[in-house]
Parts: sequence; C-alpha cells; structure tokens
Amino acid sequence: MYKKELVDKVVDSTKMRFKDVDLVYNAILDTIKKELYNGEEVVLTGFGTFRVNNRKERKGINPRNGSVIDILPKRVVTFKSSLAFKSYMNDRK
Repeated sequence: MYKKELVDKVVDSTKMRFKDVDLVYNAILDTIKKELYNGEEVVLTGFGTFRVNNRKERKGINPRNGSVIDILPKRVVTFKSSLAFKSYMNDRK
C-alpha cells in the first residue's frame, strides 16, 4: 500500500477531505522523523515502538572477493510491534 491508497482509505472511513488527511499524514511522519533524529523513541500504543540504535564500526567481508572491509558506524531505526498488534495479526480470521 502506498501513501495515496492509505490516505484514500482514511478519507473513506473518516469522511474528512483528502487535503486535510494528507496534511495530518505528513505532520505525523515529520514528527516521528524529528523525534527519532533527536534520539527519542516513538511509542504508538497498540501498534509498536520505533527506536534508533547506534551500530558500531565493524569489519566485514566483501562477498565478491573475500577481502576484509571496514563498515562505518551508523544509526538505524528499529520497530518492535506491541503485544496487542501481534495478537491482532495472529488471531484475526
């Protein structure tokens, strides 16, 4: 599902204008991105938690030629689904 499809479904279920739902969608994503960038975790109750983890520099192996390479440190976003969401996904028929 792409953004437009998601916004269309929210428009159908809320009867709000597309323009307003699109604005809210963008505001939510911008807020989540800013909070994660600042090192905060974002908890969406009943859905899950977004968190930023720092990966250290490490050695890796180039699969093409087997040479050892340095993998630079980086920040990665992880998501852990809530128990309610896991239950919904596994118990729904």
